Amino acid sequence: MSMKKKFLALALAGMVAMPVVANATQVTGTESETPTGVVPINGSVLNKQGQAPSGTISVELPLSMGFTVNQDGQFLAADSSYQITNNSTMPVKVDITEFRETDNGNTTGITIKANSAMQSGAANEDRATMSLTLTGDSDKVIDMYEVARNQGTAKTLFAKIMPADSATMVLNGIAGKSTTHNRATKVDRSGAQEKFTVRFKITKTV
Repeated sequence: MSMKKKFLALALAGMVAMPVVANATQVTGTESETPTGVVPINGSVLNKQGQAPSGTISVELPLSMGFTVNQDGQFLAADSSYQITNNSTMPVKVDITEFRETDNGNTTGITIKANSAMQSGAANEDRATMSLTLTGDSDKVIDMYEVARNQGTAKTLFAKIMPADSATMVLNGIAGKSTTHNRATKVDRSGAQEKFTVRFKITKTV
């Protein structure tokens, strides 16, 4: 089985970790009783093209994405290109609706700034300050800083992925280069890490 999973949320981090969310059914009763619980099981059988049954949206997203910034301030993605595969019998649209820091207690982590600001001002920022972007349709670049500022507002990554087809998204970023910034010494000594989540919305399209 490939290292992909059918999720509508994707974890992204400098050192990546995907949050696990469990749905639980609680069974209670007295010790003299024999409580029972009913847990539904939903199954589907793909057709010969590997597509889900009609009326079902089935999309594969990467299990995780990651990046590092080296000692020279160069942004390096673990695997800069990632596949989104549509196993549905219908075309789908892929939007990004949310980008959040999940490690809120980390006060020495990574700071995300606008891509345009980093393009012109990387020389003035420490290496733990950067931009993050995802590129989709026709080299369309989505700035994750702008997504964070407008949570819930859909930004289209892929307008249409046809059934049994895949699309490639690219993770990129620009990190600071300054060695004299007031955080630079601390970053040089200890490094930095942060955890983020990015949420994708998958919808049927025509």
